[in-house]
Amino acid sequence: MPHRELRTNRLLSLLSDEDYEWLRPHLSQVDLEYRKSLYEASRPIEQVYFPIDGVASLVITTADGASAEVGTIGSEGMVGLPVCLGAREAPSTVYVQVPGTALKMDADALRGEMQRSPTLHRTMLRYAHAFFNQVAQSAACAHLHHVEQRCCRWLLMTRDRMPSDDFLLTHEFLGMMLGVRRTTVTDVMGDLQKEGLIRYRRGLLRCVPFPTPDCFLAHICRQITGPVHRPGADVMTATGPTMPCGDPYKGLPRAASRSAPSNPLR
Repeated sequence: MPHRELRTNRLLSLLSDEDYEWLRPHLSQVDLEYRKSLYEASRPIEQVYFPIDGVASLVITTADGASAEVGTIGSEGMVGLPVCLGAREAPSTVYVQVPGTALKMDADALRGEMQRSPTLHRTMLRYAHAFFNQVAQSAACAHLHHVEQRCCRWLLMTRDRMPSDDFLLTHEFLGMMLGVRRTTVTDVMGDLQKEGLIRYRRGLLRCVPFPTPDCFLAHICRQITGPVHRPGADVMTATGPTMPCGDPYKGLPRAASRSAPSNPLR
């Protein structure tokens, strides 16, 4: 049973002390291994996960075998959201994209606790709304922005959920997340490295910190970063950085997309 200090998942931190104590006996800490499937499409969701660190990807696979990411889950949320909406399976698969740790819970136990507690049920529904907003934002980004910009958005949302600027990443997996070929990812990552925005070697990526508060990346960051939870409020407003409509990159180098600061709630 995890101790109170392991309540580092931000969704769990929103729960009342009473609701958290009811969940606590059901939680166990597990490792999230790279590319591990946490649940599979059209199969029963037996476990839910509250990431402490690491990031998971919600992936849709088409009939011809093509795959693309439609959402990401980190320490702000939960893997297994369909369970909270009364479903026992989903048309998507969730993979671990960046390894880390999580608190695991039996899906049936969560269903029982949500039936017992209206406040727990309400918090989970609010997270569902926040996650829906993220998926909608990802859909808009996929239609309105170049692959360079979509790649930067993915990298920065991932970095915002990690305890450091370094994380594991392969071109093959990023290509699947973005729905593009590996060669396209190689070209984009090469451009970002030339711009000095990332460092990449043998699957280990580092997002370079802003050189100054007035650099163009910091300026873009201030325009497009949304809060995970508004301090003092009782609703979550977003699940990560957001991308506005229009073109915030106008006049900037093609490979230089947005960036995001560390989340103040971490």
